[in-house]
Amino acid sequence: MKFSKNFSKKLFNIISFLMVFVLLFSLPAPTYASAKTDGYIFSDPVTFRYFGRPEATKLIANLSFGDLPADPFERDAIVRSGVLNMIKAYERNYNPGETVTKEGAIAFALRAVGMEDAAQATGVAQLATLPADSPLRSVWSIGYLTLAQTMGLITAADYASAIAQTPVAPAEGQALFVRSDPATREEMADWLVKALEFAQPAIFATTATQQAIYNYNDWESIAPERVNSVEKLLRENIMPGSGGLFDPKGGVTKLETAKILRNMDNIHYNLVGLEKVTGTVAGIQDGNAFTTAAGQGVREIYVRDRDGLVTVLQYTVNVTSSPQDG
Repeated sequence: MKFSKNFSKKLFNIISFLMVFVLLFSLPAPTYASAKTDGYIFSDPVTFRYFGRPEATKLIANLSFGDLPADPFERDAIVRSGVLNMIKAYERNYNPGETVTKEGAIAFALRAVGMEDAAQATGVAQLATLPADSPLRSVWSIGYLTLAQTMGLITAADYASAIAQTPVAPAEGQALFVRSDPATREEMADWLVKALEFAQPAIFATTATQQAIYNYNDWESIAPERVNSVEKLLRENIMPGSGGLFDPKGGVTKLETAKILRNMDNIHYNLVGLEKVTGTVAGIQDGNAFTTAAGQGVREIYVRDRDGLVTVLQYTVNVTSSPQDG
């Protein structure tokens, strides 16, 4: 659920979001109810108040994947990515085990630094150079790849190979870049770090020594030109390995990509102008406002933050007297 606030723009942690998400679907027929775990939560002054946005219903529908994992932490990572516009509901399934393609990894890196709109606009600006009736997703893909070259994520040769209708023979010493091929873990790390540093050059400490890669038995398999990027993500625990291996040449699943975003949430929030605030859900109130045939169910979720201040998350659900409620 997205919220706007009448003071400053903030983003509650995903625990609060999931509470709202679950409660939205469990909202009863509008009758007054209240529950609290904090004896003063309803009487203390409210410092901040968020209101559910009209597009929330569409957002939730776009996150209603039919194949979300059973593990709550894995579901959390996917839903968080959807709320932050990092993943899109092109299909009704998320396919968490599917390997991310090169163009998908590049799109993820650019969305992580808030450049989705710029990438789409770049693709549209090149319509005259594209085949007639190019699918919209293909147009956007060209935009992402063009920006990726401009930002230094990929080379001019990579770009030329990626946008060719049929793969062209690479120059001597240059690997063929097929955008639909699986991205490797070291590629994902390199593109993500380059995008982050393009947006904010000093985002990673430059004085730290190289240490993190040596915790993995396969560190010597990392491509020399990508080792610094891998080191930075390992140091920040954004893209850890498993079982003593980083597996630089292995693929990255869509679930792993969602987890990467969760691990870098503070960096992402800072880049896109959001502030993370944590708190405890301390009370819930339901209310209603009826007319003859219709009304609104109102749910208010009271949150106590670490400073003792009270924030209210409020949203409404339109209902009717019809047995086929909207």
